[in-house]
Amino acid sequence: MDKRLVKSCYVHLKHFVSERAALHKQLNTWTKLLRAALLSRSTSKAYQNDPSTRLMRISFKFLKSTVFTFCVVNTMITVVGYPACIFGKSMQPELNTPTQWQTRDPPLSFRAPSLLRLDVDWVWVSCWRARDYQFSRGDIVVFVSPKEPHDYVIKRVIGLEGDTVTSHQHSPIKVKIPEGHCWVEGDNWNNSVDSNKYGPIPKGLIFGVATHVIWPKHKWRRLVHGIPSRLDPGRVETHHQTKPRSDQGRVYRQLAT
Repeated sequence: MDKRLVKSCYVHLKHFVSERAALHKQLNTWTKLLRAALLSRSTSKAYQNDPSTRLMRISFKFLKSTVFTFCVVNTMITVVGYPACIFGKSMQPELNTPTQWQTRDPPLSFRAPSLLRLDVDWVWVSCWRARDYQFSRGDIVVFVSPKEPHDYVIKRVIGLEGDTVTSHQHSPIKVKIPEGHCWVEGDNWNNSVDSNKYGPIPKGLIFGVATHVIWPKHKWRRLVHGIPSRLDPGRVETHHQTKPRSDQGRVYRQLAT
């Protein structure tokens, strides 16, 4: 037999055997991978059915929902607004005016000191209205107390920056309101700690404007912004450059066009 033919047959046989060995090795590898996948699947099912694992998964979902809800609610409060109850008598008779239903014996739930008080007036505090710190005389605003940083106070804006306000104290004095400040007072002069005590407040302390009375239901109304005649608006000498919010917007539109 020709040596070249023998050598050629030997080469083809060796190539065939090597291919079979490679195929067999690859099949073994696939078998191992499939076995490992089936084993891990059965293990993961057992892991998922474990009570501690289910409790951990439920706790994680609850925590994630709680964090998301907190972020949404906090954004709504700080950007849009929120309902708030009014304590004290400094804004009478505009707010917390005694009525016939309040003089009756209230339910026990009204007596308990809590955030959910139904025996006082509730207002809607619009944080959106205070975002640009452009206020008008007569706006009822909510701000951080300049005396107690942990307290929130509601008063009425009487004068804006540049105005000259005459206080209603026993010894009236005239105060020129500096830039970036405003003069605030309670409607009840006999029971109010306001700018007559601590002077004009920075606008940066104001974070909301009360726009509506939302409780009790027989008092539902929009709060009219303006200085009532009982507060003697004539003692405010307005600055000629100070304009209401609507006029400022009109001037801005004219400049923009």
